[in-house]
Amino acid sequence: MQLLLVLTVKFSPAAAAIILSNCGLSSTGQCLKTLAGHMTWIWSVAWSPDGQIIASSSGDRTVRLWDVSTGECVKILTGHTNRVYSVAFSPDGQTIATASFDRTIKLWNLSSGECLQTLTGHHNGVYAVVFSPQGQTVVSGSLDHTVKLWKCRTGECIKTYAGHGNEVRSIAWNPEGETLVSGSQDQTLRLWDVKTGECIKTLRATRLYEGMNITEVTGLTAAQKTTLKTLGALETQPVNSEEWMLTVDRRLLQQNIAENSDGREVLTPESSLPDKNTQQFSRGMMAKQLRVFLLRKRGEARIKPPRQVL
Repeated sequence: MQLLLVLTVKFSPAAAAIILSNCGLSSTGQCLKTLAGHMTWIWSVAWSPDGQIIASSSGDRTVRLWDVSTGECVKILTGHTNRVYSVAFSPDGQTIATASFDRTIKLWNLSSGECLQTLTGHHNGVYAVVFSPQGQTVVSGSLDHTVKLWKCRTGECIKTYAGHGNEVRSIAWNPEGETLVSGSQDQTLRLWDVKTGECIKTLRATRLYEGMNITEVTGLTAAQKTTLKTLGALETQPVNSEEWMLTVDRRLLQQNIAENSDGREVLTPESSLPDKNTQQFSRGMMAKQLRVFLLRKRGEARIKPPRQVL
């Protein structure tokens, strides 16, 4: 069975249909047309403002323009030397912008297919490009961790927005064209003042296991560790046994703590004690987190994962 990966989806201007990266769907969910022609993955699709043309960009280094009514490819834009990750129409529908892994953004005349401008300045591949609401500028997001603002008429880079700690994969304008939002692989959204270049706000959702240290926790598969780290867990380099030895003063213990039979491990809900001298553990993917507190016994204590914790 062949599995299809849908990389992008867009509504038509009239919201009567949806274009996916492999077929179009009507409001009833029926596939209206399949537009075939690209040689490899389709990374981005866009509708023209009048809803008559669909543009698609692909890993085959081309952009194809499709007639919506017939499903025919009416033009192929060539010139990029690597994967084309993003395609966008200008508000007036006369110009197309494309962003590529070849580190460039290109502006194209829709009618002639001529490349009007090639914008250079990014130091790595470009993932996203969007026209401003007024259509006089475009903004791009790149693997070089930056967002750049370009003047369409001259191709000049008029501002660089720096602050992300990883690849910038998505960008959008507010309707007034005064604010940009960028989404990055650093797991944050940043809101930018277009004129000043200032980062107005950084948004980040707290993940379920944010800050949990799973170093030397046994019983976890590689897949479970990957999932936990995606949810915020940390795995640092192993350290020697002496660095793992802790003592915890019994005065820290509260009334709701129960000591196990050998007197060396104490299990308590996460909120029972302060963070000092604690280590978090998780059994598989259970949501409830427990902390293991080590008591001094014969002058030393050794960290080990809790056993038989429900």
